[in-house]
Amino acid sequence: MRGLTTTMALALTLALGCGGEEAEEEEPMTETETAIEEREAADEPVDELAGTGPTAEQVPMPGDFTEEARASINETNYGDVLDSIEAELEE
Repeated sequence: MRGLTTTMALALTLALGCGGEEAEEEEPMTETETAIEEREAADEPVDELAGTGPTAEQVPMPGDFTEEARASINETNYGDVLDSIEAELEE
């Protein structure tokens, strides 16, 4: 009887622990992933996808915005500016 109880408890645990999980949908491929597959299919070397992304000069850095921020943000509007930035990041 004890063996049957243990078996039933194990079966119930497995039944509850398995299933009920929805299959994750595959995320759409990005342009970079597509470019990698195209190069691999063409038997071309994949050299870190040189030339497909922005250059170091094109990537904005915090220093690029410092002067503009100092000129436009002050003690009275900093809360609104912060709310605006947070809303933009949530998009």
